[in-house]
Amino acid sequence: MIKNLATIFLSLFLSTLAVTGAWADISGDQKAILRSLRFQSGLITIANGMATLSLSPKYRYLDATDAKTFLTKIAGNAPSAVEGIDGLFLPTQANERWFAVLAYAAEGHVLDSDAASVNYDDLLKDMQKKADEQAQQQRSAGYAGLRILGWAQKPYYDSTNKKLYWAKSIQFDNQPNVTLNYDVRILGRTGYVNIKIVDTIDDLQTINADMPEILKMINFNPGNRYADYVAGTDRTAAYGIAGLIAGGVLAKAGFFKGLLVLAAAFWKALAAAAVAGFAVVGNFFRNLFRRKPAE
Repeated sequence: MIKNLATIFLSLFLSTLAVTGAWADISGDQKAILRSLRFQSGLITIANGMATLSLSPKYRYLDATDAKTFLTKIAGNAPSAVEGIDGLFLPTQANERWFAVLAYAAEGHVLDSDAASVNYDDLLKDMQKKADEQAQQQRSAGYAGLRILGWAQKPYYDSTNKKLYWAKSIQFDNQPNVTLNYDVRILGRTGYVNIKIVDTIDDLQTINADMPEILKMINFNPGNRYADYVAGTDRTAAYGIAGLIAGGVLAKAGFFKGLLVLAAAFWKALAAAAVAGFAVVGNFFRNLFRRKPAE
């Protein structure tokens, strides 16, 4: 299951990032698709009914069906890349251009007994080594690789609320831009909510400022909370906190196939996007979100 999730998020990573720079240039048909999507507010049930997303007024949500439409018809992902997601949410403010894709991982109960002893600097070195090995395989196969430059946001684990987040800065071959890879995990009784935030490295401070609010919005329901775990009865994950963080780079080389074809075109669009373009996007979404959400 964790490999499937890695496939989903690695496939989404670059292609969805490019949307931030290409909003202003989307076609009339794509704008019509955006207007047809059902942007939801309030309380949203996620993770097969085990958790609730309590949206603040600042955010809107697209369910799995609409999120897949958004990610395929607007962001240009292949349908196979978006299977298994719960949905996505995004801010309505004109000056915030990121969005977050959600999926539930039924990996079992993640024991956090190693949380206090993890050396995140050593963990980063191990992740960088694995990423470099994967990059060599990619280059040998004729595809670009990537390097993990470092922590953009060092891992932080809230042991009381069982919520974890971290961010990596990543450099793709032949690309001048540094990419932000921001992850959140909400731990539950038999799995966790997996969140991938898509944005550029320039907006790291904005996302960090939003993170306390984001973390408050997502909680497991009674009976499925971390504290509801029954030892000896419920399945336990094969890894702890360190493995949960490192798992994101344990992807097979084939995951990048097709992704990098999209990357070249999207980076050109991103580089060509003017600041004025983002203003157009902001106006479009402000008008879109002024509509009364569907009941």
